[in-house]
Amino acid sequence: MNTRVYLLFVFILGLLTGCDERELTEVSDDIAYLSFTTDISRDSTILSFVAYPTGVIEQDIVIEIRGCLLTEPRTFSLSVDEEKSTFPAQYCVFPEKCEFAAGQTRDTIKIQIQKFNEIGDQTLQLYLKINESEKIKEGDKAYRRVLFVLSNKISIPSWWSELNVGYKGDYIYNLAEYSYLGPYSDEKYIMFLEELAKDNVVFDGKDVLVLRKYSLRLKYRIEEFNNDPENIAAGLVPMWDETNNCPMAVKVRG
Repeated sequence: MNTRVYLLFVFILGLLTGCDERELTEVSDDIAYLSFTTDISRDSTILSFVAYPTGVIEQDIVIEIRGCLLTEPRTFSLSVDEEKSTFPAQYCVFPEKCEFAAGQTRDTIKIQIQKFNEIGDQTLQLYLKINESEKIKEGDKAYRRVLFVLSNKISIPSWWSELNVGYKGDYIYNLAEYSYLGPYSDEKYIMFLEELAKDNVVFDGKDVLVLRKYSLRLKYRIEEFNNDPENIAAGLVPMWDETNNCPMAVKVRG
């Protein structure tokens, strides 16, 4: 074998080896390749127990299937990736049975994340994984884990920070900020949570009617404070937003 042919052989072998390193998955009709829907190198979900007075967060986990759709439901399980996580696994509760429905590209599993006394002022990470079995395998490498960042501190929720409104999938602004609550501040969020707590409501960002109702309640609360003669006489008005260094205000109309 001359030198030129040998180098060509080595080059081709290197390409084949490179494919292995990318961990491309061979799709089989008998195996369900499941994964999460977010890339943890870019996406995580920030959750604060402050927003959940009961100390229990009920969280939806979206799972998707790669390749052929199932013709019958397929049982699978989730667990905490304890090597990566700093949040204790025993405070994460999974359903006794997870099942991916037939004929669907996505399905949703609901889990519980429980507050524990020792969390203190820590910010902890919780990584979840899909457990492999004979007929369940992990899908694309970038989507094999989902990450939650948990704390007992007040912090901006994802529904008030992520871009979630736009046109044809091009998201350009956040609905809560643009149309309802205005720019985020810790003070405003605490007041919003207080209004929710009056009706024992926990808001996860999904129901726009709830967002509107309690944004209005907060707006009226601010107006009532600013129009109170005693507050005016005491020089306490307008109610002040310390974070944004401006009068406290929400954008919702009504």
